Amino acid sequence: MGIAAAELVATATMCRILTSLNAVAETCAAEGEMLWEKALDGSDSYALCYAPSVRAGALGPSSGHLQCDRGSYFMVEAPKFCCRHPRIQVAGQSVPARGEVCGDLLAQYDAEQQQIKLARGPTTTGSDEQLADLNASATGDATPSQIAFHAMGDAGKWRPSAITTCSGKAGALITWLNGDTPNRAEFCPTGTTPVQGPGYASWQCDGMYSEDSLLHCCKVKGRLRCVNHIREQAPGSQCNCKGLGVNEESSADTVTSCAWPAFVALQLGGDLFAGWPTDLRGSL
Repeated sequence: MGIAAAELVATATMCRILTSLNAVAETCAAEGEMLWEKALDGSDSYALCYAPSVRAGALGPSSGHLQCDRGSYFMVEAPKFCCRHPRIQVAGQSVPARGEVCGDLLAQYDAEQQQIKLARGPTTTGSDEQLADLNASATGDATPSQIAFHAMGDAGKWRPSAITTCSGKAGALITWLNGDTPNRAEFCPTGTTPVQGPGYASWQCDGMYSEDSLLHCCKVKGRLRCVNHIREQAPGSQCNCKGLGVNEESSADTVTSCAWPAFVALQLGGDLFAGWPTDLRGSL
């Protein structure tokens, strides 16, 4: 083997090693993740990636990334707002809840003005058609309800609490802006009256906490798919290593695309390759 051919073989071998090392650190999540890439012309490109495929390559049983249909990406936020230490009065007795008590809407109550407003709930970048497809899919509780989306049309508007009925699929978590008790909050089931009065059936809370939930969705060949995480992908991040080695049909350009990282690795010290065979033909 000539010197030039041996250099190409060594470079290709190092390219495969570096790609393998990178794959260990950059394997996509088992549940999948959305990869977003901004092209040089300013357009957005989205793809889905599942383990054992890697973010910067095209490995794995799915041949790498699943390219999203153009213009099909959208995002949905569906947070939950939960009551701390929920309890309800039954026949004069305080009865604690046996599990989580959470709503899909968050409201604020002004005790001085006795008025209430919606502060937060589900949001989306999707169209009505995309949301209809999502509602028809098997995403379960991760999909926000149309009731909550409709209620968010009045978000930020103060209303008298006496003529307000709590909305949402599960209900609303209400926090006091100026209550007499620190961290005062209540969970108001859908269809009931908040704070007090006829129809009042709220759970009392010692403060609240939220659980965020994001869905990143797109269609792949017309089929809707959703994952919980998105990651920005640097353009041109894949190492172009074709085949298992260098042969007569390989071009110098194919191998030299990895020449720089291979050269850097070789410069780290000869000990890295101590004991390796000098004739690399048997390693291909």
